[in-house]
Amino acid sequence: MAPLFLLALVSAARSSTDTTRSVDVLLGTVALAYTARSATALPYGADLRVLLALIQQVTETGEVRLTVPALLQAAGLGYGGRQHEALFAALDRLAAVTYTVQQAPAALGLPGAFRLVMPAFRLPGGELQIEVSPEMLAQVLRVRANPAPTFRPEIPSSALALYGVLDTLQQLPGQGQTGALSLPLLGLCELLGLSGRPDNARRALLAMVEDLRSAGYISRAEIRGQGGARGLRSPTPAPTPNRWRCCAASGCRGPGPPPSCGGTARRACGGA
Repeated sequence: MAPLFLLALVSAARSSTDTTRSVDVLLGTVALAYTARSATALPYGADLRVLLALIQQVTETGEVRLTVPALLQAAGLGYGGRQHEALFAALDRLAAVTYTVQQAPAALGLPGAFRLVMPAFRLPGGELQIEVSPEMLAQVLRVRANPAPTFRPEIPSSALALYGVLDTLQQLPGQGQTGALSLPLLGLCELLGLSGRPDNARRALLAMVEDLRSAGYISRAEIRGQGGARGLRSPTPAPTPNRWRCCAASGCRGPGPPPSCGGTARRACGGA
């Protein structure tokens, strides 16, 4: 995936704040801070599936030309009047949002400000024409020039945002080379846009983890540390903060099983 997906550009869930979303998190040694703004509504949920379909189909000139049924199929949204309406609503949200990045790893070469796509319009023949922003196109072409088998079309829509973050983190030097990641639970929930009560956000995150485990991307995951909901509510890191550790099956190196997620932690997802 393009390095921009480390920012979880599309929230995993609809936020109570419709037009502005500010993120400022520390994932291990990776600091991320950015603001998303929209004149209408911020993209969320299956909008990410639509964005992925667009960047898979985009030409080197930055254009996507597809019929509505072809784009629905590429995005895996199905067919019908309701899906047709959902597609155009997603395209509107993706075109309206802008991002300003205050902090991100320099190695990713992320732009300081960018958009995702331009507004879609119909051609005389009935096809949709959508232009990807220059910043997004540069990221896509960079990935295509150094192809890696990172995109997993079988990943369910509910877990795509988390998948994009983990996939990009593993590409950073010193992050996922051992096949395991250890991440702060609260920061990860904030990045993915899982707002609301801390216990609800935690449950939503663990459901996404389980979806990735079922798809074979994660071998197992667990919650480490103490504090439960109390720790999640803490505005500053506690002495033993809640952390989420995963062993990513696709990131393991060498023979044998994934690295052990040992210790006395309480198991959050299945696994040996």
